[in-house]
Amino acid sequence: MKNNSLSGRLYPNFSSNNQLFRIMKITPVLLFTFIFSLSAVTSSSQNVKVTINRAHSSVQEVIRDIEKQTEYLFIVNSNVDTRRSVSIDASGTPLSEVLDKLAGQAEVSYSVAGSHIILSKEAQGKDAAPIPTQQPVIRGVVMDESGEALIGVNVKVKGESQGAISDIEGNFELAASVGNTLVFSYVGYITEN
Repeated sequence: MKNNSLSGRLYPNFSSNNQLFRIMKITPVLLFTFIFSLSAVTSSSQNVKVTINRAHSSVQEVIRDIEKQTEYLFIVNSNVDTRRSVSIDASGTPLSEVLDKLAGQAEVSYSVAGSHIILSKEAQGKDAAPIPTQQPVIRGVVMDESGEALIGVNVKVKGESQGAISDIEGNFELAASVGNTLVFSYVGYITEN
């Protein structure tokens, strides 16, 4: 009777085991790379498509429609009139085009920061009255304890109605006199003077 060895047929040789282990090691890396590349493609506001058919609706209603259809949240500056009437007709249109239409009709500007869309009043045109420069302008940056910029912090002069909101980088500008106290308020934080 002939002695037949099973090594090589049913059990792979040692060199084949090394190849198998290499393939097993690289598979998770390739899988994670593939998944992250898919999520990066779909997260841009230019790739997100929305459908909105609103005639003579408020800016607030259009904002709600966009928030329902996307993962974006809006931060609206207090000087933006969200009751203003706009008409948006978009079917499967990129979000950036819808935001351009909204900004043009509502006379606002927008910026996208991560998963937030920030609406603020457009800068004054050439024909608009200039801002009086009686008071010095105070500029600053609002940051949390870890040094991260805070977006949308309300900054106002104590006892007055004038104020500002920090931008994407935490910057703010506010006309105030020497000796005025600034009040900083932000959701989830204690109001500071």
